[in-house]
Amino acid sequence: MKTYWLGEGCRNDFVIFDLLDEPETFSETFLNQAHQILMAERRDDALILLPEQVSSQQFRLKMIVLEPDRSIAAFCGNGARVVAAYLEQKYVRPFPQFFLAAHDGNHELFFLDHGLYGVDMLATKTNPALSQFVSESARSVFESRAHYEQVLPVRFQNKDLLCYFTETSEPHLVLFDSLSSEEFTAFGAYVNNERRDFFPLGININQISVLDPTTIAVQTYERGVNRITQACGTGSTSSAVLCYLLGKVQSMNIHVQTSGGALVIAYNAQQNRSVLQGPARVWQPR
Repeated sequence: MKTYWLGEGCRNDFVIFDLLDEPETFSETFLNQAHQILMAERRDDALILLPEQVSSQQFRLKMIVLEPDRSIAAFCGNGARVVAAYLEQKYVRPFPQFFLAAHDGNHELFFLDHGLYGVDMLATKTNPALSQFVSESARSVFESRAHYEQVLPVRFQNKDLLCYFTETSEPHLVLFDSLSSEEFTAFGAYVNNERRDFFPLGININQISVLDPTTIAVQTYERGVNRITQACGTGSTSSAVLCYLLGKVQSMNIHVQTSGGALVIAYNAQQNRSVLQGPARVWQPR
């Protein structure tokens, strides 16, 4: 097995496999070996890098996100920032632009100062009827309160929960209810294990607290990882944008507190695009 790197962004932990110079080695056997290393290293995800298109002006690559349950995620915001940190070390930025190709478009990477990295998270969607991650049977159950406010009522452990739908590359349900970590973990497991009729590929769950007009706290149960993680980039972005649309925050530069550290979401409401910013670092294991 080839050499791999480790990385983290707000204590979202990753194993990085660089196949940019040898994409022909990518195979089912490689995925099996990468998964074994992921589990041995006890990281959140494995990030496998493959070339997409290279020119003198830009480098576009593909990031395959391999989960602990062996599924492939649609995208990973913090993983993208960790990849930016890795590419900065490998290439020392000879290309004016770096992009990650994903199912929803090309995500530009940004190299900021003082160990900070950003990624264009593209659009945040709030309509489950337009999502590939929501089944036909689930779409009729969502209650429409506004074009950006689609709510799924769920009865769980004698509590009536309201789950807002958002999708920023990855699908999310967002709660403003206050659940304990045990309750939140149980709810995430319930939705991902017992409601596959609604969400066939699983769905991430976010729990939000609004701290002030510019700051929120976010906790995420991640599909594929199947537990609460220290931070989630797509979850932080989806939650921040939803809070802005609902009028719960007034700034379009939204600060997000996670268990793993602080992130900033720079939201452009006119274009419905966000840039996720925060710290990231990479290193070679001994």
